[in-house]
Amino acid sequence: MTTIGRMHRAAFGILLISLFLGSSLAGCGSIVGSVRSQSLGRDPVFLEGSFVESAFSNDPEGGVRFVLSDTPVQEVRNDPLHEGQMLTIELLWLPKAGATPLKPTGTNATIHHVIISKGEVGVYTGAGFVILDGSPEDETVHVSVRDSSLRLHQATSGFVDLLTPAQLTGAFRSVRDDQKAQDLHRAMNRAARELTARR
Repeated sequence: MTTIGRMHRAAFGILLISLFLGSSLAGCGSIVGSVRSQSLGRDPVFLEGSFVESAFSNDPEGGVRFVLSDTPVQEVRNDPLHEGQMLTIELLWLPKAGATPLKPTGTNATIHHVIISKGEVGVYTGAGFVILDGSPEDETVHVSVRDSSLRLHQATSGFVDLLTPAQLTGAFRSVRDDQKAQDLHRAMNRAARELTARR
């Protein structure tokens, strides 16, 4: 479910084509949202991802966490993900309509974006500004992510990074489902653990 924007280097193009094919075969649900990452270099590189799973948890102690996957949750619960993208957004505080100034440099969320292709893994981290259409107390919310910064945090040796530094924007719909959010987050952590073991 990942599409390719303008590519300028063959190695990264191969990586993203592989990601596109793997995700297209795996994804069989309806799309709940998409994000777009754009490199900030002179020759912009775009990576667009469409997600079929999105769930959030609202824990008084842990806060609000949104987790997205371009692979159905049943396929990532027990088996490691070999192709695809997963995204976690941790909400730090809620903007209040009419009271919170929307500054270009403002941030209220942290972001972890995992990209996996042919078993090679890249973990991007950053921060950005997230706006909710709805409340974390609702069963369903619509989320808008604005101009979030991303950098490669860690990767396996074969992963090719042409995004860093990058900007991520997007929008998605998310349902409140603690178990699904936990399952998706565990799958994301499992990919990161495997990455650490192979570095």
